[in-house]
Amino acid sequence: MEGSRRISIRDTIIREIASNILIHREYMNAFPAKIIIEKTRIYAENSNKPHGTGLINPDKFTPYPKNPVIARFFKEIGLADELGSGVRNLVKFVKIYSQSKPQLIEEDIFKISIPVLPQRGDAVSPMIIQQDERMRMLLEYCRKARTRDEIQSFLKLKNRDYVRNFIIKPLLENNLLHLTNPENPNDPRQQYFSLSDTPPVTGGAIPPVTEGVNKSKIRSDYTVKLLMEFCRVPRSREEIQSFLQLKDKKYVLDRYIRPLIEKNALFYTLPQTPNAPGQMYYSKPGTPEVVNKEELLERTQKILLFCSSSRSAEEIMGHINLTHKEYFRSQVLNPLVRDGFLKLTIPDKPNHPGQKYIAARK
Repeated sequence: MEGSRRISIRDTIIREIASNILIHREYMNAFPAKIIIEKTRIYAENSNKPHGTGLINPDKFTPYPKNPVIARFFKEIGLADELGSGVRNLVKFVKIYSQSKPQLIEEDIFKISIPVLPQRGDAVSPMIIQQDERMRMLLEYCRKARTRDEIQSFLKLKNRDYVRNFIIKPLLENNLLHLTNPENPNDPRQQYFSLSDTPPVTGGAIPPVTEGVNKSKIRSDYTVKLLMEFCRVPRSREEIQSFLQLKDKKYVLDRYIRPLIEKNALFYTLPQTPNAPGQMYYSKPGTPEVVNKEELLERTQKILLFCSSSRSAEEIMGHINLTHKEYFRSQVLNPLVRDGFLKLTIPDKPNHPGQKYIAARK
């Protein structure tokens, strides 16, 4: 009931999603709008002109009128209230419908995910792990090693045993999460991480590691792979040492950084002066067993969509959250220009201070 009126919560949620798609769509973008209803979630995607990026916090977000004429029309016919009411209504009704919160992600493609969560006491099955958007977001969050308390806080859950037994444990059993200290699972400092190439669950658990395999080697391989992911953006020795949670500077250099450089898996940002105080280290796209093709494709699409209008190098770098200019130009911007994906607005003067880049029309 809402006031004295009986309403269908499910119908109201779908109405809010559909209204959001029509009112807030970026109509210059040909991306097709989608509403997908699955067993464990309702999921929607829509082209968008973002005024921020990332997960929307319903308590702090500031609504922005993207298509005010359409918004006024919907208000006149009673399918919309005031600006920002759609987000508030989704939060209100999803909490009743599935005892959870909707995930609203502001990017070039606006995404809405409304999970139907497993009930307390039900183990998370492989199929649910595969389908549940909340689990996918958790695995993304755990690209950096996280404690159980951090995971519990991220999921906004209060019951420690529930998080441990019905979320973390099934993900570990299905090789979607890994222990930073596999030899001592109950270590008070234990953390959990996921890998970018973690395979999806396809109906059965991934076979456990066979006996006789050196566990310390497994742990080392996972650590190196995680470090390579971390160094997609140039990192200092101090940042790498902090990431690995190691105290010995010499050990970090001798055990990790130098061997990886010798194998051409890590590279210097200042190759002519290896011992320079500002030296940083990075892994290149294309480095064997490090590159994630889907991630690179997604980044390229994000840049090209952003560059549908001309953008400066600084704007592009900020849009994809990179901070190292030399790395950005040599590994991201220049290859896109060389391969014809981006064009210069001042082609006769490549180094002009006012130079901008625009996506090539193909």
